[in-house]
Amino acid sequence: MKIINDLADGAVKNNKKDSFAIKISILLAVILLGTVVFIVGSLKYDKYNYVRKTIGDYHVAITEVDEKLYDKLINDTDIEKISFNKIIETDLNANIYENGKYSNLLTGYEIKKGRKPNNSSELLVPERFLTKNKNYDIGSKITASDKTYIIVGVYDDYGYSFEKSMFLTLADSDKKIDLLKNNGGLEALIWYKHPRDTYTKTREILSTMNIDEKSSIDIGRLSYNTDILEYKLIYPQGIFPPKSVIKSAVEEYSAYFFLVLLFAFIIYGAFNVWNNRDLKEIALLKSTGMTAKQVKKMIKKKAFKPVSYTHLTLPTTPYV
Repeated sequence: MKIINDLADGAVKNNKKDSFAIKISILLAVILLGTVVFIVGSLKYDKYNYVRKTIGDYHVAITEVDEKLYDKLINDTDIEKISFNKIIETDLNANIYENGKYSNLLTGYEIKKGRKPNNSSELLVPERFLTKNKNYDIGSKITASDKTYIIVGVYDDYGYSFEKSMFLTLADSDKKIDLLKNNGGLEALIWYKHPRDTYTKTREILSTMNIDEKSSIDIGRLSYNTDILEYKLIYPQGIFPPKSVIKSAVEEYSAYFFLVLLFAFIIYGAFNVWNNRDLKEIALLKSTGMTAKQVKKMIKKKAFKPVSYTHLTLPTTPYV
């Protein structure tokens, strides 16, 4: 019995370094995997915050809003709030966007010069517009739809030179008569009381107004804020995500799977080396006359020795 105890003690002491190395390997694997998961999660959250800051956290946007559609949206009890943005065309290859009170379109741009508009008569224009039109600068006036605006700031955008510029300002009024006058385009940014009803409720509204959803999406009249909705796991087909989301998930979780598999092989290899050495030791002991029962007893004692050393060493050492 004492011999078996001595053998178990000796094996545990001799394997302390290997045991410590395996524990460190497992710890590093867990830390690395946790770090990867944290980084991916942080990137998703950063993207969500970027979209919310630059574009807004509205659920759906509908353009070409007429009086009938306006009344339908205003009287819909499932809608929490609406921001009506008026779009005014100019002869400068640019559109003026009068942003409603809930729109945060003005917060998503870096001001290069000047300041943001404080009222509906002040404009924020893109730098590329001033580059192409040298006769305009901060302080210049622009007239459109019988209204005169003054440029008070310049922002940096990433549009192409052939695209229409976007002049930003604040809405003069949120009253229907003001929003619909002068035949300006009207866009509605919609927030629902229950975001998960976004697709269902929007389709009900479109159906009532005899508007086809697919063709509206194709021509840009209707756009769902998919970055915000997908972050909240809200999809067009209910609980079933679209192919783009599935593809992204497969790519992401495949990386996790191969990382876990790699760690498993590393840890398995470490244990396998240790196990092969123990098998050689047991074979040597059996060749010298140790019985199968004694071998089992020694293995059990080795298995429980680390616990004893960790928790019982200090109080029991004087009595060993």
